[in-house]
Amino acid sequence: YMTDVRTLFNAATDEFNDEDKLETKISHYPFKKYKLKRHPEDEKRNLPPEQILIIAGISDEDLFLKRSILARDVFMLSFGLVGMNTIDLFELLPSDYSNGRFTYKRKKTRRRRQDEALISIKIEPELLPIIEKYKDKTGKRFFDFHTRYSDSHVFGSNVNKGLKKVAEKCQIKEELSTYYARHSWATIARNKCRISKSDVDECLNHVDQGSRMADYYIEKDWTLIDESNKKVIDFLKCVQDKK
Repeated sequence: YMTDVRTLFNAATDEFNDEDKLETKISHYPFKKYKLKRHPEDEKRNLPPEQILIIAGISDEDLFLKRSILARDVFMLSFGLVGMNTIDLFELLPSDYSNGRFTYKRKKTRRRRQDEALISIKIEPELLPIIEKYKDKTGKRFFDFHTRYSDSHVFGSNVNKGLKKVAEKCQIKEELSTYYARHSWATIARNKCRISKSDVDECLNHVDQGSRMADYYIEKDWTLIDESNKKVIDFLKCVQDKK
């Protein structure tokens, strides 16, 4: 809870203080001496590249169940879109697509950030078959997931249930969920492609509290994300070619 209070206080400071004009309406910073307790480090939920390729390559016949087939496709879709969450996949609108890109505001953090967590992801050619497969014919959303499930929560829950069967068929021991797509992308980007941590944060649409002032002055350049994502996808292709 105190983390949320600090986030709110920082947002108020950004809103009412202007360093350029030397205007400081909020001068006292209570968190200078008050240190928040560190939460235990989150469990790493990433798969090695070889297991990502196994998931991508498992056939419809081997999975058999429609929910498992959907789960495999959504997992690979999320991975190829830099770890896009299921709620954002579910709620994408036709207007969020333009010139081969998805430009959207991340649902999880859009209300907590001044930039409304805006991000733009280039669609790589490898994703086109999955995108065409699930494109919404009604025109209400970009994907047709809303015609299959009542809301994003039910959608995400069913995808994760389907991933349990995918893991079983692929002989993956981890308790597979959609989080693994996001974590795996980040781990491969950093450890295999040597993309800097700050650039990985940028790709995942995270905010670096230490560089928030710089963000006011630096224009967004989505090509950084494009180049990073292509490096990750190309790395997987290289691993595939070596098999």
